[in-house]
Amino acid sequence: TPERLETRARLEEAHINLRLRVGATQEDATDEYALLGRLIPQLWEDVRPERKPDAADLQGLFQQLEEAMDHVVVLFSGDSLEDRQREKRFLRQLDALAPRSLEPGADPQGPLKPLVELIVRALGASGAELFLVDAGGRRMVPVAHTEHRVPPPGRWVDSRGPSFLGRVARSEEPRVLTQGRGLEDAALDGLHVPGWGTLLGLRLWPHGDLRGVLCVGFAEARPVPPRAKRFLETLVEYLAGILD
Repeated sequence: TPERLETRARLEEAHINLRLRVGATQEDATDEYALLGRLIPQLWEDVRPERKPDAADLQGLFQQLEEAMDHVVVLFSGDSLEDRQREKRFLRQLDALAPRSLEPGADPQGPLKPLVELIVRALGASGAELFLVDAGGRRMVPVAHTEHRVPPPGRWVDSRGPSFLGRVARSEEPRVLTQGRGLEDAALDGLHVPGWGTLLGLRLWPHGDLRGVLCVGFAEARPVPPRAKRFLETLVEYLAGILD
């Protein structure tokens, strides 16, 4: 089904990007698929004939593995050594800026704003705003903004609502709004986006639970390349781990 294909693609991307981050080469990743192609058929060697897959099913397995290897080559070709080194450099900086603890009830803007500002610099963006969910898990409250010192009090957005932030909170993938200016207030509900032409958002999702949403803004209206989306996924995953 389309849903299963989307989930498979998302998991495949996550695993391949993990290989990239730990320094694996293209050959390392493709060798893993080749190894799977040898190991999986061995699982059927000792089963009864009626339980063994037929030749067409086995061919289907190998075809899937070959397509996966082709996908690895495309992904690795799109990320240069310089890109991977840059990514590692920013992850180390996030580690260095990470607060040792966040006291319950304390204002998180001070310790979290430097992390959000670093992500903005990493993506070459104009600004960003970080929202975290409250104890009920539905109201998302702004806790750090790069453009003002203290978020306006009382501002929040419904994680299940129709706004851009609500859609981001329900999406597994980064979402883009390429024309942030002139939209209805309902679409930008909860956001403070002066001068942002393009919005890029991704949810914080540690352990399968919504923790919040990060929205990054660019001054000009423009498409966001896949490489920038993958970089955002890496940075937000790391940020979610820090907050967790």
